[in-house]
Amino acid sequence: MIETAEAITSTFDAMLETISEMDAPNAPKLRRSTVSAIRYRKRTFKSTLLRVYSLERRAMSSTQLHQAMFAQTDAHAMKFVAVLTLFFLPVTGVSTVFSSPFFNVDFDKDSTPLRVAWCFWKFWAVVAPMTLGIGALCYLWFRFPDFFSFSHESWMRESWSQFLERRTERRKQEKAGV
Repeated sequence: MIETAEAITSTFDAMLETISEMDAPNAPKLRRSTVSAIRYRKRTFKSTLLRVYSLERRAMSSTQLHQAMFAQTDAHAMKFVAVLTLFFLPVTGVSTVFSSPFFNVDFDKDSTPLRVAWCFWKFWAVVAPMTLGIGALCYLWFRFPDFFSFSHESWMRESWSQFLERRTERRKQEKAGV
């Protein structure tokens, strides 16, 4: 409807321009009434166009409202998944550790049903630094967002070969003392 109303309005503009260029000395009253009728129709279509714009904005705001409601529903679902994950994560971690060869579970014997392997410390020697490193990396990522921006920009804006060429040029200039 918008395209149609705009096309009709521009057609009326062209008609008015054509009528104003025409010479009609014998029929000035006819010319005035024609121009008046065209201007009236043009105003009518302009008001129709404004109504259609208003309806379009209403429909758009209604659509955005529905999208916001769906996003809110998705956010609730994501919170539920996060809580569910937090509930089962310790169980998963503990069961993974106990299913590893570091433990020997034998409930048939009376003395010690659960025995820890002598190399259990290797598990923690690997897991603890990895966990601390990932935690530190996440802290730096969120605390200092510009900390990683230099590598991100160089990888995203230019190809690897261009990056290497620039770095080689910089090193040459540093050796030359420039």
